Amino acid sequence: MLHIQKISSNEAMRFKEIRLQSLRESPAAFGSTFETAMSWDDNNWISQVENLNTFIASLDGNDVGVARSVIDKDDPKAAWIISMWTAPQARGKKVGSKLIEAIIDWAKKQKIETIKLDVVDSNKAAIGLYAKFGFVENGVKGHFPAPREEITEHQRELKL
Repeated sequence: MLHIQKISSNEAMRFKEIRLQSLRESPAAFGSTFETAMSWDDNNWISQVENLNTFIASLDGNDVGVARSVIDKDDPKAAWIISMWTAPQARGKKVGSKLIEAIIDWAKKQKIETIKLDVVDSNKAAIGLYAKFGFVENGVKGHFPAPREEITEHQRELKL
């Protein structure tokens, strides 16, 4: 059974485990790296969960997905999905869809009008998933910082 939960800071080590797994499995999908995240102390992991809405997907009791969101610091009517990942063994089982639905529900309760995200141009599966929910390109393009500047990305947004 699939279960989505917004975790609190006392569950930060759950987030740490799945975040490290995501960075190890899909390094080109994220701006941060496994090596950088490995250097963080427990307080950093706790702070991440305190400052970012962190949703974890569990399938049959195993954590298999994560998505994080935050209200835009310059626009209280906008929010960002800042990272999302599903474990390979759980792909195709609606994990990503349920994580997005949880963020949309959260955003609506916060009176958010627009959800934005950046997605790597080569991540066709994620692009397709976001498009299914109505996220459209807004013309903003970018790339990862050095030394991974060859990884390009674009921004998408969903009007609620």
